[in-house]
Amino acid sequence: MKTVEVERHNQKMIDGAEPVLSQLHERGFLAYIVGGAVRDLLCKRPITDIDIVTEATPEEISTVFSKTFSMNNQHQTVIVRHSGCLFEVTTQRGKSIEEDLLMRDFTINSIALDKKGQLFDPLDGQSDIKNQVIRSHNPAARMSEDPLRMLRAYRFSSDLGFKVAENLGEIIRYQAETLSRVAMERISKEFYKLVSGPFKHTALKEVASSGLYKHCGLPQFDKKAISFLRELPVLRNEKEEVVWTFICLSMGLTSESHLKGFLFSNQLTKDVRNRLAAFSYRNNHSWEALSLYRASIEVALDVERVRELTNESYIAKEEILTIWEQLPIQSKNDLAVTGTDLLRHFKREAGPWLGEALLWVEEQVATGDLPNEKDTLLQAIQERGEQT
Repeated sequence: MKTVEVERHNQKMIDGAEPVLSQLHERGFLAYIVGGAVRDLLCKRPITDIDIVTEATPEEISTVFSKTFSMNNQHQTVIVRHSGCLFEVTTQRGKSIEEDLLMRDFTINSIALDKKGQLFDPLDGQSDIKNQVIRSHNPAARMSEDPLRMLRAYRFSSDLGFKVAENLGEIIRYQAETLSRVAMERISKEFYKLVSGPFKHTALKEVASSGLYKHCGLPQFDKKAISFLRELPVLRNEKEEVVWTFICLSMGLTSESHLKGFLFSNQLTKDVRNRLAAFSYRNNHSWEALSLYRASIEVALDVERVRELTNESYIAKEEILTIWEQLPIQSKNDLAVTGTDLLRHFKREAGPWLGEALLWVEEQVATGDLPNEKDTLLQAIQERGEQT
């Protein structure tokens, strides 16, 4: 049985998992680190999280550890909190660790590591890592069990630079339409990782040739969109909102109804929508006080980054920050009057007039047309009301 060497930058993560493995062993349950952590360890990449598989059932796992949270899914996974870290602990499938590994998606993810540092690799995933190949044991069955794995194959290709094995690629082409059965939220998460990978150029080319793109749940995602994304620089270090802005631009998605069908949180939908609107504005205008104030500095900087990466003319960060810092106010919280002030001053009940008045005076201050002084602003609102 081969023992793996752990590089210094990963030793802390492995050491953090050791007490979890030991406590399970002490209670009579074999346990192993599995999946991505072992793969990344062998690839000499930083480990970001650790998954554990054990003989124990979810109920038994909960008796071993004092702080656990059930995920309530078909994989019988329990979240264990230990020493401030979270571990996904899943009940082993089959009668042994070898049987469990045989049922995993790809051979590079079908390697286990025990508490002594010994590797269990029944499918020779180590050779596939060495040869940079994404292979699956019985690919037809593995892809049928969860069609999202077809997209994951190209996501790993984009992330690692590995080539999808020919027989796996054939199965993906044959079963591509089954991806349409997968929930959009799950597709979106994998798609985001695929587009963010350093080897997306090749991976997206394979997504196009496999026909998988036709079944992602979005008719706008076509070969033209793929070509747009392939031509972009590597996006790995870009903000999530920026990557999603690129994805939406590739498909011409602009309305909130389109975004809600694809993005997986209301906040992310709002953030991307704001960047798309500001990007559209910048196609015909430059930033000035009011447009910059309305957009926010975060959105403006992201829009200029998008323009830079698409070879459009862009404004340097320092120049935008200079304009921003010169604004009289940078949010409505800086305004010298509040809604309560207006209600008391004008002795009126709340209504549409209140929001309209606050917005008007806010923009007057942002552009420098009115000083940010309470009495002056109240007087200006009163005079405006008398004129309308």
